[in-house]
Amino acid sequence: MSSRLGTQSSITVDAIVTPKISFDVPSVRLPKTLANGFAHLELADDNFFLPSTIDILLGVQASLDILSEPVDIIRGNPSATKTIFGYVLSGNIDTPSPTTRRSFVTRVLPTDENSVENLLRKFWELEEVEVKIPPSPEDQWCEQHFSATIRRKSDGRYVASLPFKDGQRPVLESNRSVARSRLSRLENRFARDPAHFALYSRNLSDYLSQGHMVESTTEAPYLLTHHGVTKESTTSPLRVVFNPSENSVSGKSLNDYLCTGPKLQSDIGNVTLAFRLQPVALSCDVQGMYRAIELIESDREFQHFLFRFSLNEPVREWELTTVTFGMTSSPYIAQRVLRQLIEDEGHRFPLGATVLSRSCYVDNIVCSTSSTEEALTLHHELTKLLAAGGFILRKWASSHAEVSEAFLEELKDRPPTRW
Repeated sequence: MSSRLGTQSSITVDAIVTPKISFDVPSVRLPKTLANGFAHLELADDNFFLPSTIDILLGVQASLDILSEPVDIIRGNPSATKTIFGYVLSGNIDTPSPTTRRSFVTRVLPTDENSVENLLRKFWELEEVEVKIPPSPEDQWCEQHFSATIRRKSDGRYVASLPFKDGQRPVLESNRSVARSRLSRLENRFARDPAHFALYSRNLSDYLSQGHMVESTTEAPYLLTHHGVTKESTTSPLRVVFNPSENSVSGKSLNDYLCTGPKLQSDIGNVTLAFRLQPVALSCDVQGMYRAIELIESDREFQHFLFRFSLNEPVREWELTTVTFGMTSSPYIAQRVLRQLIEDEGHRFPLGATVLSRSCYVDNIVCSTSSTEEALTLHHELTKLLAAGGFILRKWASSHAEVSEAFLEELKDRPPTRW
């Protein structure tokens, strides 16, 4: 789109095409004498006082893109704003009657019976910056449960417990036959693909060496099934993923009994906006965030699974000792622990605490600073703050080489390679 006055400036937009956008604007013919007050301006539409159809309805971004630089607004009734198309008029119009004021209003036309309701719903979803929704009783209970049960070890690591619905520990029916069948099929693949078996075993050996899984001394009726997910990565080309949604003979799974918890995740739009505000970019992620949080011993019975590191040995039952990816409650627990860490240690690392509270999305921290000196300070504070809770930050990257040089080589971000 370009101005009728010249093609020096233009914008390109993606548009949704509809038969008609709105009623005519203005809705009635305005006095032609109104144009006299703007005769000295190059107007985008000389016949603005005549009712006419709307050809294009611009969104917020496009509306900002067409403004002149610097922004030029002549305030009045109506006001005139300079754009790449010429001056456009908007606002109220004074009329001879003191009780009547007309305005330029665009009324979007309904397209079906439910369109008014849909338009209102979409308006609030798209235009409202933040809607504060009161927490549900379940969310309130989750918060109370977390505060009452969270504890911290001498090394700083947190120990959490599972938030079961209604506060009742479930009695899960057996799914051992299903778990054995899943393992048998998995081992058939191992026999066909020894390389896959080697990567699978290596990942679980890492669990074992770090104490994130131990051999169980008792049998549990309900078992987690598992499978491997491969991806290009410099650290974990294969990850074992556990499935708490596996049904028991009653048709219920572990996830059916767990609370989701309140949404604590930072808004991705706000994180992205903050990342673009300052000139020096900084990013990293929390290594094995879930596995850095221990689970109380009494809840580990719900995290049993079957596996053997050699096809020549008997199948053994293992127990996961940390928060497990895939559980309904795990995202809430992880984010809540990070908030608890900020409460407990944030006063020692104020800059790191502020960034962690605002610029963390899932397990990624993405932010920007005003200078390389501030970026180095932030790197130090984030590292120390997370370490105080037993978390390790890795895959550090920065837009500035002098900041990147301060990162330990083994903790720098590397492009993925084929394995």
